[in-house]
Amino acid sequence: MAWILLNTRKAELTRSINDLNHEKLQLMREIRNLTSFSSAIADGNVTPDELSTLSSSYAAQAISDGGVNENAYEYASNMAESAAQSYISQYSTLAEDDYYKNSALMQKVNLFWDPETGGLDETQIKADLFERYLKEYANKYIEPELKAYEDEYEERKQDLETQIQSMEAELQQLDEKISSNIQQGTIKLS
Repeated sequence: MAWILLNTRKAELTRSINDLNHEKLQLMREIRNLTSFSSAIADGNVTPDELSTLSSSYAAQAISDGGVNENAYEYASNMAESAAQSYISQYSTLAEDDYYKNSALMQKVNLFWDPETGGLDETQIKADLFERYLKEYANKYIEPELKAYEDEYEERKQDLETQIQSMEAELQQLDEKISSNIQQGTIKLS
């Protein structure tokens, strides 16, 4: 009877250790995904494609449920629209003297000058501003949320590692007990 109990406990410990290791691997994958995405948006080059790749991770699902992608696009669109109107009204009424006297201003206006229409390219201005505000949103709102998930996952991973170490120590003691009892020719639960 003691032999059955010792082997049953050993099997339970082994299964529990395997389950915890599997959970730990999933957390490590999530941490890697979050770190990778955080790095991608930290470089300042946030694109709609990058936001959509975030949805492959578990944390991203929780973030997406909060409407992050929709909020990011809405924020960037609204900000770009109002900033574009301000930009156009500010630079389309420049006097030639102001334009030629200020080289920095000239460069800024030339970025969006459309020679075909002889005016500022409103579509290009909005696209550039949209991209800038998308980055701003990602840095202000998405990045801190990702960092919070990353920290939470790291904490859970540490807890799992502690549990695994504890169970492995118990399994080692159990193996030693079984081995010792086998050598003595008897099985005891002492």
